[in-house]
Amino acid sequence: MNIFLESTDRLSLLADADIVIEYFANRSGHVNNAERLMEIITTWKIPLFVTDSCRERLRCSIGKLGEEFLISTFDELFSKRIVVAEAHIIDRARSSKLKSFEAALEIALATELNIVAIVTASPEKSSTFYLSILTV
Repeated sequence: MNIFLESTDRLSLLADADIVIEYFANRSGHVNNAERLMEIITTWKIPLFVTDSCRERLRCSIGKLGEEFLISTFDELFSKRIVVAEAHIIDRARSSKLKSFEAALEIALATELNIVAIVTASPEKSSTFYLSILTV
């Protein structure tokens, strides 16, 4: 596993890719929840992990705007907290009954890594699993 978990006795969270992208895209009317999440994470010093596909989606969407500093900021914030799905995790996500492959992948990763919850603005994507889904 390509991950750097800080402590198994501490709360750790996985951020849904959409909420991270909203934060960096700074879209009017959508960024407030993401800003609140980042404020809580920073204040409480809760380890927040993201998937490598989150970084790639950010790179594809925001990177095209010529705002490479946003990608650099992402890399600084999450440098040791980017989780990479290995083949067996991808297979688990592929066999999931969830409609969203990305949500299935996030749940498979969180379960594999004993991450306590996924933070999302769209809980309906992940509502059928026995994993805590936190909304902002």
